[in-house]
Amino acid sequence: MEPAPKQQRFEPADRPVRFYEYILFVALDTAAFAAFIWPSRALAIITFIVAAVVLLVSLVRLLLPAPRFSLTRSSFAVISLFVFLLVSSLGVK
Repeated sequence: MEPAPKQQRFEPADRPVRFYEYILFVALDTAAFAAFIWPSRALAIITFIVAAVVLLVSLVRLLLPAPRFSLTRSSFAVISLFVFLLVSSLGVK
């Protein structure tokens, strides 16, 4: 009698994103919107910090401990890079 074959588990192509990552992304959107509405140095610095945290969390979750694909996390990382560029183009003093 042969043993039953082990069932294989397949991971989804787009790994689920944690709730705190969505909260960070909403904070990034809010900070970027506020930096464009009220251009001030303080808001630009806050936006840079939030964008750095979103980028760092997204890259860590994508690459560590082993590379895992997530379209949502990848888009969060790309959008945070765009926010860096847009806020730096404001030229607030």
